[in-house]
Amino acid sequence: MNTAKKATEGPRISELSSGVRVVSEEVPGLSGITCGVWLGMGSTDERPGTGGHSSEFGGMHFLEHVLFKGTTRFDAFEIASRTDAAGAEINAFTAKEHTCFHMQVPTGSEWEALEVLASVVVEGTCTDEAVNVERGVIADEIAGRDDDPEDLAGEIGYSMALPSHPLGRSILGDSSDLDALTPVALRRLHARSMDPENIVIAAVGPVAHDELCAHLEDSPFAGLTSRPAEARYAERAFDSPRLQPASGELAALRIDGQQTHVGLTVLTPARDDPRRPAVHVAAAVLGAGVSSRMFQGIREKYGVGYNVFAGVDQFGPAGVLQLGASAPASRARHLMTAVAEELGAFDVMPPDEEELGRATGYLRGAILLGYDDPMVRMGRLGRHLLERGEIITVEESIERLRRVRAADVADAWELILAQGWHTVVAGPGRERGLRKLASPLARHINDVGRAR
Repeated sequence: MNTAKKATEGPRISELSSGVRVVSEEVPGLSGITCGVWLGMGSTDERPGTGGHSSEFGGMHFLEHVLFKGTTRFDAFEIASRTDAAGAEINAFTAKEHTCFHMQVPTGSEWEALEVLASVVVEGTCTDEAVNVERGVIADEIAGRDDDPEDLAGEIGYSMALPSHPLGRSILGDSSDLDALTPVALRRLHARSMDPENIVIAAVGPVAHDELCAHLEDSPFAGLTSRPAEARYAERAFDSPRLQPASGELAALRIDGQQTHVGLTVLTPARDDPRRPAVHVAAAVLGAGVSSRMFQGIREKYGVGYNVFAGVDQFGPAGVLQLGASAPASRARHLMTAVAEELGAFDVMPPDEEELGRATGYLRGAILLGYDDPMVRMGRLGRHLLERGEIITVEESIERLRRVRAADVADAWELILAQGWHTVVAGPGRERGLRKLASPLARHINDVGRAR
């Protein structure tokens, strides 16, 4: 073990006078500090255009961009120049249930960089001019997503599996959402996101917890005031999607290029459901490692395509399992056959304990090796405290996976099959031809579920 990167103690958690929670883990031997400001608002918290208010769809992602365009203390160039002078990297990302503004900075310049980050998050102004300039940048980002068959298939899969739920909406939105967003709507979103009881600041590296908290008490975070609890609850009071038998659907998207991509999406249990570890193991058996069934079948056995993946996203209301594979358009039919064969075999020949051991070993390695990355470590601290109110240790996460048995995976697979797989095929050619290409796969995987 690399003792230089071993934490001197477990994470420490404090609360600022404003109610903002701070979690840090002192890890000596690193050259810098990684810090993230986690806002408990993401794309699911955006409101439709009702009651005289314009739509907020796509707004949290837009907000993440535009806050860097100027604050009450720094203009855009000052933000950029102070960041560079500190040797820091400052960025942000938006997810379904949260938004994170983060930085990595060499030791010795951390407080200068933190001052900039705090001002961006709390004091960003969202001026009309900045919003209009950034609108073009985000339009290009949306166009890039729409040109990527894998990204677009994933987005469409979410909307099919969760058609009337906030989780099914795109984080970026589409061009009509972008056109509808106004500076007033963005400023309204920003004000709602500045609820101190819904903010977590996480830091990892050679940082003293008490010193970090002292600097934060002298920052704009200390001046935030809480919103009424009933208002906060009402905004997140949408129903959880019900896991119940359903029919999967098929969508075809024409995208000019050389490859055809097929994506499969299905609902799974929510983040805190005890069946969640079994779903992760099932996904790993299918397509998360080089010994996984889809990798071995599609790449090693048939040599059809290069890109194969399986992944599970877990949220408070529900989980989503997505499988995907790509191949040259000339081999697309073989790709569909190979995917159908591997999914069908999972039902006929469920994984035994040896195969589960390989899958669990892969997941264990991904967790442990990922934790060597300070961004991953910081992200785990921030997300866990924000979403769960506690930090689940790496050891506990691994132990939950180790406890999964073949019968648990079989039960999870039966539940998954009953939900109905949603199939998205994207690539060159007419949509009618693409639908015809993917129809046998879509029928096969859903017939398996209905036959159980």
